[in-house]
Amino acid sequence: MEDMAPALLERLQALFENNLSTSRAGALLEKIAAGKAGYVDAGDYAEEVGRALADAFAFITEADLPDGRMYWNIADRVVRPLLEEDHALVSGAAVRVQHTLNAAAGLGLKAQAAPLDEDRVAGLLNSLAAAPRYDDVANLLNEPVITFSRAVVDETVRRNVEFQGKAGLRPRVIRRTAGGCCDWCRQKAGVYTYPGVPGDVFQRHGSCRCVVEYDPGTGRRQNVHTKQWTEPGEDATILERRLIGLGVHGTTIRKVSDHVRDRMVERSVPVEDILDAVEHPLQIKETKYDKDGRPSFTVVGGKSTVAINPETGVIVTCYPTHSKIRKKLEALKNEN
Repeated sequence: MEDMAPALLERLQALFENNLSTSRAGALLEKIAAGKAGYVDAGDYAEEVGRALADAFAFITEADLPDGRMYWNIADRVVRPLLEEDHALVSGAAVRVQHTLNAAAGLGLKAQAAPLDEDRVAGLLNSLAAAPRYDDVANLLNEPVITFSRAVVDETVRRNVEFQGKAGLRPRVIRRTAGGCCDWCRQKAGVYTYPGVPGDVFQRHGSCRCVVEYDPGTGRRQNVHTKQWTEPGEDATILERRLIGLGVHGTTIRKVSDHVRDRMVERSVPVEDILDAVEHPLQIKETKYDKDGRPSFTVVGGKSTVAINPETGVIVTCYPTHSKIRKKLEALKNEN
């Protein structure tokens, strides 16, 4: 029997691309790429991409399929690649929006991407394959596809809110209703501040057009130990003020690099942990050179590890010390 999957995929791919080219997707993507968009625009883009794909799937008929069925191996080779492409397009746009919002809030944090929801994809493929006739389940490639597309934006919001919350920030999630929504959606609408963000705020049912947005809040950071708040960049300023003039391994510290400022927030490294590493190191490694010939030596502390350029006195990076390394070095110190 002739393998019809490659030809069907090629036809649907062409339809999908044509649908995208005649939709608002291009204009929305330009706005996103220019750094002028928010999550409302990302949601609109996901809607356009999902609709373009659903309209392409609408051209599948039972005559295209052996015995009029969407067997699993066909669904896996035809439907899955297009869902993966939908995810890649929407995820890329949502990450770009998050990057724009982070930059506008003065947050030196990497935007977190939403991975492909393998469970949702597998569930859809299994439902398609389980039906004795494709016409009985053709509707699964309509609204559920648009919901799948929009859910990528929701998951991007969720991951970034949790990531920033764990870094000591207090971002907010705003869920807004759209049109004549149901009672469940009306109950979920509102403004939530991390960590008080219920998981179901990011959920949506079929045909749901609610908007889930992200707000960085004030950009202030809370120390998880002392509960004190600092403004964006203030931690690094405090750190630099307290470090300049201190000596370690024959080097006088003169500056904290911008990279360290970013990593303190991104990796949740408190000022006190970096100071402790410099003042009470567990280990100091010999100077090494990177591919560009720049020297640095590593100072391992109980809670954080820093790298310092011995020629300039600049702290070039920092990150939390792994617990296994700390325990090993502390044991060696106690033995001596």
